[in-house]
Amino acid sequence: GMKARAGGGTSISVDSVGGSSLKSENPPSLMDLVARKRTHWECFGTILVLCCMDASEGFGRQVLQMLQAEGYDTRVVANMADALAEFSTRDALPDVVLVDCGMRAFSGTSLISKLQVRNPTVAILCMGTGSGPVTAVSALQAGAADFVSQPVDLDELV
Repeated sequence: GMKARAGGGTSISVDSVGGSSLKSENPPSLMDLVARKRTHWECFGTILVLCCMDASEGFGRQVLQMLQAEGYDTRVVANMADALAEFSTRDALPDVVLVDCGMRAFSGTSLISKLQVRNPTVAILCMGTGSGPVTAVSALQAGAADFVSQPVDLDELV
């Protein structure tokens, strides 16, 4: 009862002494978050490629190995929620996002536009067959930097 309340009071006063309490009145806007965050390149001097694809199958594995061999840092996510989380939970934002539009989890261009909002400077590369829900045109309209049609020439990709 009382002890717990007193304990709570103490932590609050510590916060106020520290200047800013963790729970601000207004949650920061997305723009504030983006403005505060830095890209992986700015923080660490290496380019982080967020691969939105299935890296367990042959093609995805090839792409990963190639990126790593070229000196890129890579992180793989297999669904939209994880991809978006990379832009909200981490301090350093991915520099490049590689999206396999052929995957059902990333079908459609909503991921592209959501990523654009979170980090307008991110370079989004889409890989797709060119047919299907995401066409080169729709991907580019949504804000992708480039559309690489499959089968992908890995050298061209890098």
